[in-house]
Amino acid sequence: APFAGRKSRCWMETVPPQQGMEARSPIFKGPDGMGAATEAAHRILEGRQHIRVEQQRLGRDFFCEWNNLYLVKDWEGNHLFAVKEDSDCLQRNCCARPCKAWSMDVFLLSPDGYSGDESLGEPFLHLDRPFTYTCCCLNRPQVEVSEVPSLNVLGRLEDPFSCCIRWKPAVRDSENRLMHETEACFCQRGICCPWPCCGCAVEFPIRDLSTGQRVTTLTKEWNWGDLCPLCAKELSSLNVNYGEMSDPSQKLLMMSTALFIQMVLFDIRSNRQ
Repeated sequence: APFAGRKSRCWMETVPPQQGMEARSPIFKGPDGMGAATEAAHRILEGRQHIRVEQQRLGRDFFCEWNNLYLVKDWEGNHLFAVKEDSDCLQRNCCARPCKAWSMDVFLLSPDGYSGDESLGEPFLHLDRPFTYTCCCLNRPQVEVSEVPSLNVLGRLEDPFSCCIRWKPAVRDSENRLMHETEACFCQRGICCPWPCCGCAVEFPIRDLSTGQRVTTLTKEWNWGDLCPLCAKELSSLNVNYGEMSDPSQKLLMMSTALFIQMVLFDIRSNRQ
């Protein structure tokens, strides 16, 4: 694998607990309550225009579904963040896709990269998709993206109702106003033929509704592990090209959009249902 063995070069310093006291919570910075982990994540993304969200766990074992695990890497393959799903067994296995709840936490990583839960640092981002009674165009679900521990809402991601060959997920700001939109055609080669060759990728261009300009491009790329998990361990990834975007908060929201698209369109449980 081209990114195997690469390590992270960014890490947040922690305050050791004093004797007889429990470990301290993240240090708060600034009037908005931004934690040290969030500040570290902002610094990591400030100078990067490309990241890759790679699936690390297939999410299925015979008839039982697992929580998903993703690694966020830069374009050189350095580990930046880990993303862990936190859904219970009932939600994962018994709920239909339009209704099911799920949540995710995004963590900083140790200098050695991801090597298990012991390498996880502080969480700095939370994605929450509550259970909804959804039917066709009624009561469409939203995913709320918030910083931790300040709980500042960065935005909301909306799963629209689609009855044709195009899917238009919407990105809303913290006040629930439409901000970005992407339009994905289901006739793309990467959807009709999910092979890791011959240019079979799926592109999601994200437009700014105020200007009509493309601000970010998300690209789904397949790998051999998607076709035969027994023969290859490398699974699919979503590449995020930030273009000229510079705001770290907006970059976190675009990274969350990539995770949202993965869960809605490409998660194995969604395909099964």
